[in-house]
Amino acid sequence: MATMHLEKLTAGIGAVVAGVGLRDGIADPVTAEAIRSALWEHLVLVFPAQDLDDETHVAAAGIFGEPFLTPYGKALGMTNPVDVIADDSEKLPDRDGWHTDAPFLVEPPAVALLRAVTVPEAGGDTLFSDMYAAHDAMSDTMRTMLADARVSYPLQKGLLVYVEERAGKEIADLVRDNAGPGGEHPILRTHPETGRKALYYADGFADGIVGLSAAENEAFRPYLASLPLDPSRQCRWRWSAGDVVIWDERSTQHFGAADHAGGVREMRRVMVTGEVPR
Repeated sequence: MATMHLEKLTAGIGAVVAGVGLRDGIADPVTAEAIRSALWEHLVLVFPAQDLDDETHVAAAGIFGEPFLTPYGKALGMTNPVDVIADDSEKLPDRDGWHTDAPFLVEPPAVALLRAVTVPEAGGDTLFSDMYAAHDAMSDTMRTMLADARVSYPLQKGLLVYVEERAGKEIADLVRDNAGPGGEHPILRTHPETGRKALYYADGFADGIVGLSAAENEAFRPYLASLPLDPSRQCRWRWSAGDVVIWDERSTQHFGAADHAGGVREMRRVMVTGEVPR
C-alpha cells in the first residue's frame, strides 16, 4: 500500500489527499479503510486530478457503501446512480443554500462524492461547514433543550412538480411511492461511525420542529439556520477539472457558490446509501 498524506484545509475541517488515489482505494481494502478513516476524521476529503469516468466514480462510492439511487431514478427504472449537475452559460445557477442532501428521505444519503467535469474560469466553488463544531458551540442548556427535538422534512413539492412536468403524473406518483412519506429526524444526530453528536438540520427542506408552535419555530429556526454560517467552521474548494471531493453528509452541510453566471460548470455526483438518523 502506498502511503497516504493529508494536508489540512483548515484546523477543523477538510483535507487534501496525496500519495494515493481513489483507484487505489477501489483496488486495495487496506487503502479503502484508510480513506474511510480519514473521512470520519476530516469530514471532507479532496482528491485532486483523479480523472474518473462514471464507472470508476460509482466504484469509488463503493468504498463507503452501496451507491444511492434517487427516488426519481428508481421510478424510471434506472440503475445508474450518477447525477449530472450542470449550469450552462445562459442560466444563472440556482442553489439550495446551506444543506445536507435529501433529508426528506427516511434514510438520507450518508456520503457524497462530487467530481468536476467542466469548470468555469472563475467561481463555482463548493463550501462545507462542520456540524460537529456547530453542536459543540451550543451551550449545555441549548443542547439539553434540543436533545429530543425532531424536524419534519416533507417530500419536496418542487421535486414532484418538476418530475410531473417532465415525465408525467404517473412517474411523479412513482417517485412519491419510492421516496416515502418524508423524513422526521433528530436535530442532534449521533454519527454511527464516530459516536459524536452533530447538528443535523437543513432549513430549506424543513417543515418545522415537531411539537413547537409557529411562533416557537420562528424563534428557533433562524438560530439553527445560522450555525453553518460561521467561517471558522468552514472550508472551501476551488475546483479544477478531474477533482473529486468527498464529504460526510451526516456531519457537514455544504453550499455551492452561484458566482459563475455566464460560465459552464458540469459536475457529477454519486451518493452512498445511508441509515435512519439516530
